[in-house]
Amino acid sequence: MKNEYKEIKISELAIVPESLSDAEDIYKYMGCDAEITKYTGWNPYQTLDATIEKIKRDICSENDSYSWVIKKDGEFIGTIGAYDYNAEDSSIEIGYSISRKHWGKGYAKSAVKAVVEFLKSEPHISIIRAWSHKDNIASIKVLLGAGFAECSQNEEQIIFELRLFL
Repeated sequence: MKNEYKEIKISELAIVPESLSDAEDIYKYMGCDAEITKYTGWNPYQTLDATIEKIKRDICSENDSYSWVIKKDGEFIGTIGAYDYNAEDSSIEIGYSISRKHWGKGYAKSAVKAVVEFLKSEPHISIIRAWSHKDNIASIKVLLGAGFAECSQNEEQIIFELRLFL
């Protein structure tokens, strides 16, 4: 499936499909801040060129994946996406990052809830998964507040699930 999805608007936020024009903000606020990747163990935005290449791959993806940028009044807030669709169990994983200057304002929870609502409209998706590092209390609160339930954990992460159709 080609990524043909639209902007999601919720109260003060706009969740818009990622574009190359977002590369500088993503690099500046996500790739250059070690606190953003502290709990993820990877950083696809380490350089501006790497950021541009990642966005190009996201835009051209033929898979059931979605990559958005979260904005408020045109200002970059963060990123959110749904990816790794698994047809066997009709699941998809979501992930998000909020720029540090916007931490603690409820934007992640609002964006996750909005993306969950969007994914509910996709008839081939019945399970949404997410994970958080065990020490990332803020992210755990976001996922629990958005309706996810803990389903497993290992030494470093907690896996969450939200079943859309029981």
